[in-house]
Amino acid sequence: MAIRATPLLICDHVHEDPVSHNVTLLGIFTTLRATKFPTPLRVMSVYSQLVGDPGEFGEVALRCESMTGGQVLATETYRVQIGASGTRHVHVRLDDLRFPEPGPYRFSLQVESEIIGEQTIVVTEGN
Repeated sequence: MAIRATPLLICDHVHEDPVSHNVTLLGIFTTLRATKFPTPLRVMSVYSQLVGDPGEFGEVALRCESMTGGQVLATETYRVQIGASGTRHVHVRLDDLRFPEPGPYRFSLQVESEIIGEQTIVVTEGN
């Protein structure tokens, strides 16, 4: 079975309990407001749960790009293994993301170059 993803969520913070491994997402959003552009450096997290065959390996890549200009703002790549239960939490923390202008930005999650999850956020100007 090919690795699949549950919905891709963008949020302020992801916390995984070290004992239970339950995951809590704080501040889920699809819109950001900024008072100036390019925006100040921003910390955000991207979360999804992967589903596949227990023990299955895959190369996972997260990409953030401007939908108007095509500029790639961030890329992160990881090698992951699906757990014994057939799932794996994926949390990518982006520590220094800066949006150059207002508009839509697409976050995509790929496994072996195939997009398995996407989320779009819109960055607007205002308070």
